[in-house]
Amino acid sequence: MRYVQYLRLSGACALLVGLALALLALPGVFIHYPAWWAGLLFVPALLLVLGGAASRRGTPLGAPGRWTTDRPLRAALPGRSAVPAPVVRRQLLGETATGVVAGGAWIVLVNAGGLLFFGGGLAVATYGALQLFAAAPRVVSEERRRRTCFRLHRRAALRGVKLTTGVPPQASPRAG
Repeated sequence: MRYVQYLRLSGACALLVGLALALLALPGVFIHYPAWWAGLLFVPALLLVLGGAASRRGTPLGAPGRWTTDRPLRAALPGRSAVPAPVVRRQLLGETATGVVAGGAWIVLVNAGGLLFFGGGLAVATYGALQLFAAAPRVVSEERRRRTCFRLHRRAALRGVKLTTGVPPQASPRAG
């Protein structure tokens, strides 16, 4: 699977899960928390953490597309095997469905419409938007600049992704 495809799908899935959790928690937040707006503070907190970690590695704060992509792109090695797109797609969609169903069930069954679900959902949605609208275009421009194609070699939950390089996207008969 191409890295840009992964970022788009992963970003869309995170956006969906985050918005679903935030919306499901919203009624409980309004009922139980007079300062419901405090959940909105999760978004700038996430951006501060991501931007701060990236700036420690030398990534400019004004380039959010590079915050999560610089390290994997720099470590991409040719010759590694690429993960087939259907495997990654199935895994991401399964994780998304599980997140929405399990998180939604917890919120509804336990009446847990708390700030953690509301703010956490907004933060997850923000991360998804960063992947979709900042990271994916950055990878496309880097593929053009380097005249190569970044593909997913491995996806580890807490340690990010490992990439391989290969045939340029325009020369590839099948981008999957």
